[in-house]
Amino acid sequence: MPINRQLQLGEMTMKRLWIVLSIIASITFVGAKPASANSVTLYNFMPNPVPGNVVSEGYECCQIYEFGQAMNLAASGSLNNVNLSVLLSNWALASTYGQFGITTGFDVSMTANIYALNPGNTVGGVIGSVTTTQHILWRPESDTTCTGSSNPSGGWRDINGNCWSGIAEMVNFNFGSLTLPGSVAVGIAYNTFSQGYHPTGVHTGADSLNVGLNNGGAPMVGSNVAIDSVYLAGPGMAFGQQLDWGTYSPTFTLTADSNVATPEPASMVLLGSGLVVLAARFRRRKA
Repeated sequence: MPINRQLQLGEMTMKRLWIVLSIIASITFVGAKPASANSVTLYNFMPNPVPGNVVSEGYECCQIYEFGQAMNLAASGSLNNVNLSVLLSNWALASTYGQFGITTGFDVSMTANIYALNPGNTVGGVIGSVTTTQHILWRPESDTTCTGSSNPSGGWRDINGNCWSGIAEMVNFNFGSLTLPGSVAVGIAYNTFSQGYHPTGVHTGADSLNVGLNNGGAPMVGSNVAIDSVYLAGPGMAFGQQLDWGTYSPTFTLTADSNVATPEPASMVLLGSGLVVLAARFRRRKA
């Protein structure tokens, strides 16, 4: 074959090879996935399954301004979509507050705070704070058959025939993106008629609203900073550690998303590398 013809064929082959390389590179680039969000549980002391009601701590009755716990997290660092779930115990009846047949529930402004922890487990600065208006459904009205030593007087009866004084209800608080250390304190604050950082002076369903407690031993994920304690604030008392609570602890779950980069498909990388080597050999042979 004439030399000019060989050169022309070689140039055509080289052009085709680089076109293929360009396509492969494009596929590899498009196939590479951006950072994806992996949901992680940082702390969990939520009963599972959630019962009709849980033991709880009342704000109005027990002079509580803010209630929570200090916890060691299962993960830390820069996190997105940080979310706190709190199980409440609601004792508020529509009939008690003159709302029977009028409203589905009551609104209450609630604040969730995440604090840093200082040495000695004292509460440090605020890392994140979210205030939302939560709509709390009225507890079912009393069932007259819920009486006697085994049933709470004035309780309601669930579909399984169990009688409860209050009803468990979940609320959520989303903090967005936060950088969390390994240990934090978490508190829930809201106002009632005579209690809270800013008492309302008005009787509402919040007077009958409590934060749930779990007596299930140790958290399922993460751990409590100290055994036999919770964190609370009340009259003349800043938010801090209180002892002699046994194994009772607030029913909290803290979750978040961690960004993890997804690598490119290995097959695409190998194929692209092989073609580059092939092209280099071809060019050396041409030279």
